[in-house]
Amino acid sequence: AHLYEIRAVQGGATSVGATCLVEDEGGIGTDAPVNVLAAIVATDDVRVTWTNREYYTLIRVFDSGQLIDTLGGQETEFLAENRLPGPHNFSIQASGDGGLSTNVQANVVDVPLAPPSQLSCITDGPTVEITWENGPDAFGYDEVVLERTGSAGTEFFNLPGSETSFTDVAGSGEWSYRVIGYYFLDGVNYSAPSASCSVEIIERIYYDPASIVIGRDFSVDILGQLLEGVSSWSFQIDYDGNILNDLSVTVPGVPSSDLIVTDNPLGTFSGLRRVTVEVATGSATAGADTLLATFQGNVETDFSLLGPVLFHLVGGTLQSTAGTVSSPDLLDGGMEVVGNALFMDSGVLVPGEEVVIWARGVWSQSLTGYSVVLDYDPAVLTCLEVSNVGTVGEDLSGAFGLFFSGIDPLNGKAFGSVLSTFDAIPANPTAELGYFRFLVSPDAQEGTTSLIDFGVYDTGGAEIENLFVDSVASSITPILIPADFLVLAEPQAPTLLSVDPSTGPTVGGTQVILNGTGFTPTSSIFFGVNSATEIVFIDSGTILATTPESLEGAVDVTVLTEFGQAVLTQGFEYYESSITSYTPGDGSVCSPTTMLVNGIGIPEGLTVLFGDVVSSNVQINPDGTMATVRIPPSTVTGPVDLRFLDSAGIVISDFPDGFVYFDDGIFLRGDVTCDGLVNIADVAMIAAYVAGSGSAPVLLDSADVDDNGVVHIGDAVVLATWLFDGGAPPALPFPDPGEDPTPDGL
Repeated sequence: AHLYEIRAVQGGATSVGATCLVEDEGGIGTDAPVNVLAAIVATDDVRVTWTNREYYTLIRVFDSGQLIDTLGGQETEFLAENRLPGPHNFSIQASGDGGLSTNVQANVVDVPLAPPSQLSCITDGPTVEITWENGPDAFGYDEVVLERTGSAGTEFFNLPGSETSFTDVAGSGEWSYRVIGYYFLDGVNYSAPSASCSVEIIERIYYDPASIVIGRDFSVDILGQLLEGVSSWSFQIDYDGNILNDLSVTVPGVPSSDLIVTDNPLGTFSGLRRVTVEVATGSATAGADTLLATFQGNVETDFSLLGPVLFHLVGGTLQSTAGTVSSPDLLDGGMEVVGNALFMDSGVLVPGEEVVIWARGVWSQSLTGYSVVLDYDPAVLTCLEVSNVGTVGEDLSGAFGLFFSGIDPLNGKAFGSVLSTFDAIPANPTAELGYFRFLVSPDAQEGTTSLIDFGVYDTGGAEIENLFVDSVASSITPILIPADFLVLAEPQAPTLLSVDPSTGPTVGGTQVILNGTGFTPTSSIFFGVNSATEIVFIDSGTILATTPESLEGAVDVTVLTEFGQAVLTQGFEYYESSITSYTPGDGSVCSPTTMLVNGIGIPEGLTVLFGDVVSSNVQINPDGTMATVRIPPSTVTGPVDLRFLDSAGIVISDFPDGFVYFDDGIFLRGDVTCDGLVNIADVAMIAAYVAGSGSAPVLLDSADVDDNGVVHIGDAVVLATWLFDGGAPPALPFPDPGEDPTPDGL
């Protein structure tokens, strides 16, 4: 018998005890578990559960009378894994202070034989490679039977029980396969069939789905599923010449004398063309993806071209080495022009030297963030730095932007991520997104090729992938285009891949970034025949240069080193730009007035300065003869200098005292930013000014939302309540601009 007593303690005092007497029958026996159940889980595992009736010292598990495990006394569940096929009778016996309980039987379960899984059928010319995984983990099949079904019926192939693959020279036709595992036990033959897989073996000319990127070169392989070797072949493709430009064809191993390519307009609609490729003498082996030809071309930098594009196989012939001519099946993979991609330009690696790899991109919508992850061979390259310097990421790394980076030197991975809360970068056909600086191993083998690919970076708590983030926080997965880099021990002639920006005024002074390979500290840069006025060597892949004065028009850009030269034909265009007139010549210190500007060759990216204040909104007409400029607010009255600058900061036109600000007392209550609107930006500016962390409004009266003569945090609250919660609107003048009805000194 057991006597239990409970007492309470409070404030140092103890209560009297409450008692409870429990009598245990002891040696009479141990109560057996109840509710013993068995159920099949997965394929050949059995879960046994039960309910304990007292505190046991141990529990024994039996399968068909054989002890298979001993558990702790409080367990209520057991998983019996990898059971042999057939009926199983599980039972549970407990041991307690009364000895062993009775052995309690569960329901009988009939365990099936685990079937083969992961069945795969892959064609290779006339043959089919079949692979699978055998089902049981604790034992093997006694026999495996491969079942093949075709138009003539079903055939069987008997294989050893441990076999997991089979090569079937099936030939032409449609074939379905299934694998059946057999296991013999106690006079019973158990069987378990797999799922089926099907293939079609037919001579075919095809191409895989192709995504091509605007502003980039592309290549598409034309492939053949060949049941036997062929010595000549031909095919025709209709395509849209309005989108696919400079199309050319190569056939590996076939000289031009044995290759006939014709490309003619069809006349059905403008731009529709048909290219015919004929190989008179060649050699293409039997296989599922034999290369028959490769098309190269390019797509203009025009976001209006995005979407599916015509590239359609319309005819073809194959002639076998035995002379038999056939008309193969034709299959289009489909071609699409895309506007979101990450890519690199191939280059050269010199052992022992540093190299900068620029990850570039194209995107067709505004971005508020992106991630770039590179995979590289750590035996060849060591990543020294990841940065957004010199990239569009700098535009997102302001007060509301963040930049993250990481390097995993052991696994050869590096990443850079940029994210902004409010800023966005507009659609761009090609721009630098990531700066990756590497050291090439001194032991890198000359003549070898090292692939740098886009991959996934594991931070330990999350995986970072290559992606774009648009202005509504949606993730976009770009097309990823890796690049090969050739290891060369000797210095090579330079290559010039890009010049950014690629336009500038004839007066010169534009600072441009030259990207390429093989640059040296003594490099010379020429724009046409004129030398750059300033050259700053960054690394072997990057140079900063300042353009010289030149006549209007496009010029070649040349990089000259002691090892050779590189020329980017018409790589920079000079424009003649001037401002001839503008109106108005004066305006209120706080009025969202638009100025109309006339001129010649007004460039994109125009910056307009009113004194030291930059206009926040400048729109350029496509012909470059007119622009509209939002006149910014001013904290001063009177004349200010008016200057027009191009995107590189070069002054196009300068008008001393060219604009006059006046204060006519007209304003809109609540429009603290002087943009003609009353919104959350005005709330933020009032709050920042009151907190001492922001600049003063141009007109304090505009921030006095309740018109009580004082600007305080309550004005921000009143304005926010009106905007978001149906509160009272700002005091007059509102909703139309006007004079202050209650002059108060503000």
